[in-house]
Amino acid sequence: IIATNRLRAEGGRFLGSERERMEILAQASEYADFIDIELQAEGRGEIISRVSRPAILSYHDFQGMPKIDEIALLLERMRAAGAAIAKIAVTPGSLKDGLDLLGFLLSADMPVSLVAMGELGRHLRAVAPLYGSALAYAYVIESTAPGQMSLEELSAARELLKW
Repeated sequence: IIATNRLRAEGGRFLGSERERMEILAQASEYADFIDIELQAEGRGEIISRVSRPAILSYHDFQGMPKIDEIALLLERMRAAGAAIAKIAVTPGSLKDGLDLLGFLLSADMPVSLVAMGELGRHLRAVAPLYGSALAYAYVIESTAPGQMSLEELSAARELLKW
């Protein structure tokens, strides 16, 4: 179980203050295995030190994808900030971007959850775990991100790919 309360800039819908958002996340952490907090969140350090759950530090780019060397720098920032898992969700602009992401994932030296968004990234949601992605995301009722598969679709892909 992952507790999160996403920043609006990274796809969330919370309308309250950052302080309120952090308080809700801290309370929810009591019922979770992990917390997920954005790398750019103001209260990131405080919430990581306050809760007793490992942190997934996340980065989302709904418009595009940084260069792989910039993604590597994001990974280093996440590690330095105390991430147990680094979640990197980007929108590839080409199939070559997808290959670059898989290569990055293979070379990562800490747990990474790689999420490719959009139509060009959709297939990577099923394939990335074969290359070491620590988590895969699917929706049950309604999609929360571009290119996201339903749980039924991801389960079928998982069965087809034998992972």
